[in-house]
Amino acid sequence: MAESVNDTLDQCSQEGTDSEVKNSQKKQKYYKCCAKKAYTSFICKNCGAPFHDSCARRLIEKKGLSFMDEVYVKCCEKPASEMDNELSQNINIQLKEENIKMRYENLLLQKEIEHLKYVLVESQKNKELLFNEMKVKKIQGNQQHNQTTSKQKRETTLLYIEDEISESKEEQQSPKVKIQQERENWREVVKKRNPKQTRPVPIKGAMEKFSLTIAEQQSCLFLSGLDPDIEPEEVKEYIDTTFKISSKCEKMKTKKDRFKSSFKVYVPTDSKQQVLNENMWERDSNQPFSTHQTKLQQRSESGNCLNILHQNIQCIKTNFRKSNSSSTHSQRSQM
Repeated sequence: MAESVNDTLDQCSQEGTDSEVKNSQKKQKYYKCCAKKAYTSFICKNCGAPFHDSCARRLIEKKGLSFMDEVYVKCCEKPASEMDNELSQNINIQLKEENIKMRYENLLLQKEIEHLKYVLVESQKNKELLFNEMKVKKIQGNQQHNQTTSKQKRETTLLYIEDEISESKEEQQSPKVKIQQERENWREVVKKRNPKQTRPVPIKGAMEKFSLTIAEQQSCLFLSGLDPDIEPEEVKEYIDTTFKISSKCEKMKTKKDRFKSSFKVYVPTDSKQQVLNENMWERDSNQPFSTHQTKLQQRSESGNCLNILHQNIQCIKTNFRKSNSSSTHSQRSQM
C-alpha cells in the first residue's frame, strides 16, 4: 500500500513539472508579431497568439492577416489535433462494429423468416390432407348407409313367383281363373270415380211471364273543353233531350280543372254515331247546356232566312239577264 501511494505522489510531481515546462514554452512563443511584451490589442482565433494593434495592421498585407471583430484576428488555419484524429478513428471503429452486428442480426432474422415460411407451407399441406381424408370417410359412410337401405327396400318389394306350373292347355287358356283360385283371400279394388255434375234444367217459357231483361250495350265517350262551372246533370239533360236517349255522365278529375272541365259519358252503342255528330255540338261555347238548345234553334231559323234571301237574289239575277237578252235581240232585228 505504501508503494502505491508513493507511486501516485511521483506521478503527481511529474505532472506538475510537465505543466511548468509547457507554460515556459508558451511564454517563449507568446508573441508572434515582435519581441516587445507590451499591452496586446488582438488575439488569433485559431492559435491564440497575441498581436499589437500596429503590428496587426502592418501584417495584413504581408502575411494575409484578417480582422474578425474588435478582439479576434485570423493569422493561420486551425491545425487538426491528435485528439480529434483519435476520436474520429474510435468513431469509425465503433460504426464498423455496429454494422457487423447489424448484418449478423439481419442474417439471423432472414433464417428465422425462411424457417417460419417452411413451417407455414407444411402446416397448410397437412391441413389439406386431413381435410381430404375426412371427406373420404364421410363419403364411404354415406355409401354404406345407402347400400343397407336399398337392401331393405328390395326385400319389401319382392315379386310373386310360382313354381311347378302345369303345362295343360286349359290352364294356359284361362290364366285369370287360375290366379283367382290360388288367391282366394285376395280381393280386387276398383278405382272410385266421381260422378259428373248435373246441369240445370233449361227453362222454357215467354219473356213476359218471367220478366227477364237483357243488359243494354253501352259505349263510353270522353267530353272535354267545357266551362269549369258546368255540372254533369246539365250535360246529361242536354244529351237526353237532344238525342232522346238515356245516358249517364260523370265528371273527371284532371290537372286542368280550373280552366276546363271533362266528362265521361255512357250512351247506348246504337246511338253512338248520332252523338258523335259535330253539327250537334257547339264549339267554343262557355254557356251552360240549359241554353244550348235555344241557340241551336236560333241558328236554324237564321239559316232559313239566309236561304230565302239567297233564293230571291238568284231570281232577280235571272230576270235581269232575261230582260237584257230580249232587248239586245229586238235591236238586232231592227237593224
